[in-house]
Amino acid sequence: MQQNLKMEFPFYKITIERTDNEKFMIITDAE
Repeated sequence: MQQNLKMEFPFYKITIERTDNEKFMIITDAE
């Protein structure tokens, strides 16, 4: 089971992926 959370900020796009191993991958894109 994988949860994908996407939050949009004025200057940043943050994508948080939660895996079964409780590992978090955070990707930030500055525009």
